[in-house]
Parts: sequence; C-alpha cells; structure tokens
Amino acid sequence: MLLVLSRLSGSLPFPKAPEGRHILTGLAAIALAGGMGYEAYSAFKLSGDPSLVLNGMSSASVVYPLRAEAVCAVLSAVYFLLFAAASFMGKPLFEKLRLLALCPVVFEICRLIHRFTRTISFIKVSELLAELVGIGLAMLFFMEAARINSAVMPGRSAKTMFGAGLSASLVMLTYSVPRLILVLTGSSDLLVVRSDFFPVDLATGIFIPIFLFAWLRNGAAEATEREIPTAPLPADERPGA
Repeated sequence: MLLVLSRLSGSLPFPKAPEGRHILTGLAAIALAGGMGYEAYSAFKLSGDPSLVLNGMSSASVVYPLRAEAVCAVLSAVYFLLFAAASFMGKPLFEKLRLLALCPVVFEICRLIHRFTRTISFIKVSELLAELVGIGLAMLFFMEAARINSAVMPGRSAKTMFGAGLSASLVMLTYSVPRLILVLTGSSDLLVVRSDFFPVDLATGIFIPIFLFAWLRNGAAEATEREIPTAPLPADERPGA
C-alpha cells in the first residue's frame, strides 16, 4: 500500500544525496555495516553446511549464492562505513562510490536466491514469505538510492525509493523485532528453522526511515525551485477545458 500511495504524490523534493553533517544517519549506517559484516560471517559459515543441499539440487546452486552473498556483504559493509564517514564529515563522497553503491543490491539478490533454495514448511511458510517481501523491497530501495546518491538519472527514482523503502522497513521490523524479543528472552528455540534473527534486517529497517528523513529535509530546501516533473494532463481533461 505504501508503495502504491507513493506513486500518487504530485511532487516530491528534488532527489539529491543528503548534504551536510547527519550524525544520526551516520550512526544508522554504522549499525547497518555491522549487520552486513555479521551476515557475511553467517553466510560463509552456512555455505559449509552439507545439510543445505536439497534432493535434486547440486551443491553449487546452494553454496555459490551464499558465498557471493558473503562477498557482497563485506563490500556493502565497506560502502556503508564510507557512507557513515561522509555523513559525519558532511562531504559528498557518494558520486565517487558508484560501483560500491550497487553491492547492497547484489547482496539482497543473493539473499533472495538463497531463500528459494530453502526447504519450505507449509505450516510456517509465512516467515519465509515475509522475508522474501522484505528483501525484495529492500533491493528496490537500495537500487533507487544508489541512483540518487550517484547522481545517475535520479529524477525517476524518488517515488520508488520512498515507497519501497518505507514498505521494506515496515515488513523487516515486523518480523525482526519479535525474533529479537525471543532471542533476548531466551526463547530462541521457538524460532522457525533457517528463519533466525538477522541483525541486518533490523538494521535495514532502522536505517531506511532515517535516511529518507535526511533526504526529505535536504530536498525541502530546493522544493520551491525544483520538483520532480509529472506527466501533464490531456487538453480535454484540464480544468476549464
């Protein structure tokens, strides 16, 4: 619903990477980098588990996406550490990191591939579906954010970034917070197998709204001068026609 409603907005502030010092955004980026690092360790460790190979599937189809996920997670962690440094110093380093900006996108794609190789429990399939939706929306958000931060055709990215980002944050927080509560209360045995608590999902759910707020605050100063163009109405549908 958030993704659809974002497309109905008549105008949004001009899409531009946040300028100036944003301490809260930098702290959220550091937390996300930590989540990426932990995910890299978990994915590489999991790639050596022989029980992951399902009947009728080759080990390469399961192991390679996990190892690719680990590599992309490390590169993504480096990107978000540089992102945090830029936020603390107030220096626009984003346009020089165009290749690294794509690593979070590839990371989420590898996570999606891994989810499709997991054994499905039809009794508790809602956990897997929630992860698929959250990861897919996060992939869209990172893709559009990379275009805006790198100044690569940003004009068409704002609405998708806003809608997909808020939706991804909502979905990821919805299934991450209860899992975190179970872990903290010593009830982690109630978690679904292979659907453990993923710190990167919680960190992503927190980072996205903080980043969007910084982006909106930065773009509001230019809202009166530059707006995202919308398609004009046909002549017969214009008021007074």
